Amino acid sequence: MSNFNFNDQVVNNGKTHFGGIHNGDNYNVKDISGVTGELIIGKNNTITNTTIASNFHNCAIGFQGELSNLASDLKQAGHDDDSKYIESVNQTVNDMEEILNSAAEDTNVEEVMRKKGFISRINEFFEEIIDTGSDLYNKIAKLRNGAKKIQQLLEYGKELATLLPFLPQTLGI
Repeated sequence: MSNFNFNDQVVNNGKTHFGGIHNGDNYNVKDISGVTGELIIGKNNTITNTTIASNFHNCAIGFQGELSNLASDLKQAGHDDDSKYIESVNQTVNDMEEILNSAAEDTNVEEVMRKKGFISRINEFFEEIIDTGSDLYNKIAKLRNGAKKIQQLLEYGKELATLLPFLPQTLGI
């Protein structure tokens, strides 16, 4: 297992990239100062659907825990519809993980996730929680430690966008 700060430089076939891991590419971590996350790299330093799934799983565990807590808090505050919405986002993350876990190495997981609407659902969720004028943002902000909850969700969003390179442009984070 290699430690990896998602903002570190990565060398891929002689080209330097900043963040963003791409399926099938070979990577060597060039700078790991200030390590904040972990990246599991497959044999021969190759990123595959299997290694992406392992890394996604590590992130999804924490993200889904935060979503479950948020759904519970919203329900206790009397916001049942918002609680159900958060539970549906949580289910989407679970469904994304299932696709990654069952995908053959030559499967285009981005295409599968787009066709199932998972990318747009995740995008909509993050758009709502960064929009200070949205009802959801305002309801979360009024919860105990609401600002901290939003910040934690955004951190998971950044991590997801790093693990699934097709998300950064859609998340707006």
